[in-house]
Amino acid sequence: MIMIPGTGSISNYGSYSNNCTKNQWPYKIPVNSLSDVQLYINIGVSSPGSATYELIHTCGVNGGVIESIIPGSYVIGQDTNDNYYGVFKNFSGASSTCFVIAITLDSQIYFSEEYCVETCKTLTLLEGCYGNLDPLISYDCEGIYFGVSQGVTVGDATVTYRHKVYVRDAEVSLFSIKNSFKLGRTRNFRTEKDKIFQFLCELVPEWYLYELDAVFNRGEVYIDGIRYLINDTPYEKIEDCKRTWKPVVQLKESCYQSFSCEIDPCSEPVAECCDPEGITVVVETEGEFVCCDPEIISVSSEFESGS
Repeated sequence: MIMIPGTGSISNYGSYSNNCTKNQWPYKIPVNSLSDVQLYINIGVSSPGSATYELIHTCGVNGGVIESIIPGSYVIGQDTNDNYYGVFKNFSGASSTCFVIAITLDSQIYFSEEYCVETCKTLTLLEGCYGNLDPLISYDCEGIYFGVSQGVTVGDATVTYRHKVYVRDAEVSLFSIKNSFKLGRTRNFRTEKDKIFQFLCELVPEWYLYELDAVFNRGEVYIDGIRYLINDTPYEKIEDCKRTWKPVVQLKESCYQSFSCEIDPCSEPVAECCDPEGITVVVETEGEFVCCDPEIISVSSEFESGS
């Protein structure tokens, strides 16, 4: 998720969180642990010289307590426009429930949204499917560069941003089945099947809908490890005052079968009559050869004169 540039210290996070923005429904991003958090920073034209990582607890007995954390993997690199960006993953160093992370690069501080470790519900992982993309087109619609660093690199050069999120109360149910038939003149020889599924999860605020949409925008998605194609994204706005959305998505699985009406269309044809090969017919009348191609038919018959 893109971090928000701010001022002051980590204690000022409330001024930069969408949870504290007018007409936004408060929402805490669910994760299974601190290590699930993935953060992205648009840095600019200059490479930072230093970085500090902090976490502030936002609820419970530790509310307001600040701890230092470290990313298990990170990269500060350059995209195809020579701008610097940072990807930070696999954080550790704090035992937390609900929290905000701040990263300070030189003197510039950046804030995350508020996260909560979910202890009551099983979360569902949504992850975008990637191929070997050209770095020139490795940008999503929110400006995140998810390719490999193209220039000066600090950290692990293999680290890239992955579009993935966890959601609560997710459900994938069969919505419809459509069979399409390919016809010849006398028979059907191919059936194509499309299974349409409907994905639902809990209601989310508008600012977080963009995170979900970035995953589905890939066109292919893994939902708890099962791959689907995206058929449609008819998101529904449920409540306008708090900008609350229902992230409805239609998914598709496709398969096809080719077949014919023969018992075994690859078997040798069976002769219906006789096989003339190897048979010779010779007909003689009074010593005179009358007919037949001996290469085809071979049956001997003699007629005596006057008989």
